[in-house]
Amino acid sequence: MQYGWRSVFSVFGVIGAGYAVLLLFLLRNPDRPTAEDVPGKEKLRDAAGEILRTPGFWPLLTVFVIASICDWAIYTWMPLYLYETFHFSLVKAGFTATFYIKAGGFASPDRRLPGRYVGGTIVAGPRVHAVRRAAPRRALLNV
Repeated sequence: MQYGWRSVFSVFGVIGAGYAVLLLFLLRNPDRPTAEDVPGKEKLRDAAGEILRTPGFWPLLTVFVIASICDWAIYTWMPLYLYETFHFSLVKAGFTATFYIKAGGFASPDRRLPGRYVGGTIVAGPRVHAVRRAAPRRALLNV
């Protein structure tokens, strides 16, 4: 027997609906005083104004907007491109367009993760990779 996407969608939909009903009965917010009732409590407009005036907010917002646009392009356009151009199956195109990018992003930016060391060693060789790792320390310490 073969299951399609509709059956998986239905199973997770039923699970999600059941979970929502469960949360509806189990989670209740206590009555809270409003912002006008609590002395020293800021209004939303004042708090938002302070966030918008923070110097690091706008560069951070810009970075996340650009990253979101790139993610959108990868997840929506790339599988179609691989499907139409290289005649991948839809499953292979979706997997190829997303898995390797996420796996590479997970393994590369942090020195504690083995992917960065192994990948750098494979690409550049052990000696070059060791020199690159030592270069920031040498520059910092003037050695």
